[in-house]
Amino acid sequence: GDWFRGAGGLRLRAGFWTPSTLQAKTPRGTVVLSPGRTEPIEKYFELIGNFLARG
Repeated sequence: GDWFRGAGGLRLRAGFWTPSTLQAKTPRGTVVLSPGRTEPIEKYFELIGNFLARG
């Protein structure tokens, strides 16, 4: 994931994936995952992979 600064200078971590660049498919939609502050993004890599495989 990448880090960026939010309101008040708070550091936030975000990840961006698109099936068009990873699986050469046209994106079918957008999914936003918003886990709790103690959950690392790595916890969702398998789920993200499943979404990407479906476009």
